[in-house]
Amino acid sequence: MQKILIWYQLFLKRYAKKRSTWIQLAVLALLAGSMFAIHLPDGTNMTAGLCTSGSLAGGQILAQLKNSQSAFSFVEYESAEQLETAVKNGTVECGFWVEPDLEERMSDGKLDGSIHYLCTPMTSKGEVMKETFYAAFFKVYSDELLKSKEEPFFGEKSKTCEQEWLEQNHKRQEDGSVFQVQYLTVESENQKHTDTNVYPVQGTIAILVLLTLFLGRGRRLEAGGMAVENALPKTERIRYECTDILASGTYSMIAGLLLVIVSPRSHGVWQEITAMLVFAVFAVIWVWLLGKTVHHVEGLISGAFCILVINVLICPVYFDLSNYIPAVKYIKYISPVGLYLGIRG
Repeated sequence: MQKILIWYQLFLKRYAKKRSTWIQLAVLALLAGSMFAIHLPDGTNMTAGLCTSGSLAGGQILAQLKNSQSAFSFVEYESAEQLETAVKNGTVECGFWVEPDLEERMSDGKLDGSIHYLCTPMTSKGEVMKETFYAAFFKVYSDELLKSKEEPFFGEKSKTCEQEWLEQNHKRQEDGSVFQVQYLTVESENQKHTDTNVYPVQGTIAILVLLTLFLGRGRRLEAGGMAVENALPKTERIRYECTDILASGTYSMIAGLLLVIVSPRSHGVWQEITAMLVFAVFAVIWVWLLGKTVHHVEGLISGAFCILVINVLICPVYFDLSNYIPAVKYIKYISPVGLYLGIRG
């Protein structure tokens, strides 16, 4: 044990003098900082934004949306810039911006470009919210639409016919005779497919630390890099190699641990330390086994790339594949990143 500690100290001193070690730490801090700045929308967000631009028709649409029996809620914003900011930071799922001259456009029947839809690539319920918005829009616009089509269809205007059409239009909207909904209560399995168990910051840090360990092992496969361990007995050689692998990623692990502890989804100092220690042991074993399987730098690079991609796919780093393939929920624990995120819970 004392010999291992001496080796570990010497390895740490050697890696501290390497410029690549500090470059790796800078990249780790930069990526983690970028991940902190990214706001992933809440999967349960049912709110949309609406900027009426002070138009009367926009206010009517907003009132119609607020009074409707919808699963979504709509919040008014004073300006398009405020609405755009709210969409970008995930306060609302998506947004609708109405042009100030909407009434004139509705009267003239020229609606092209009168309503703007704002969303992000992370918007998941935007299309359904669009249907809800346009249902309210056409409910408000239907009177003007009927009036504008009277003369083209019949060649003349009639106050009596117009009044009758508008009354029938309002009646159909209110009595539910056109759209009838029947509610049925059925038993089903309680399955929730959400992304609340995805850990982009912690997963990215674990992936980068694992990459650092592979890079450390790759240096040993270079010409002359295996001279010392080849001179050692088999048992000591294994300890020497594993100690070297661990030392190559120690600085990244410490930096990553500090970043995870200060992250918004930290689980406490001791739990984070425990998870990182278990991850370190398991990751060293994976890297050592791959190093024993291949004996060339090119083979190690190919193997490391495949392992990293597999870890990203089966572990809840950016998405949870187990929502679609239940077996992945258990398979992921054979990977270092999956075990690390699983211990964190």
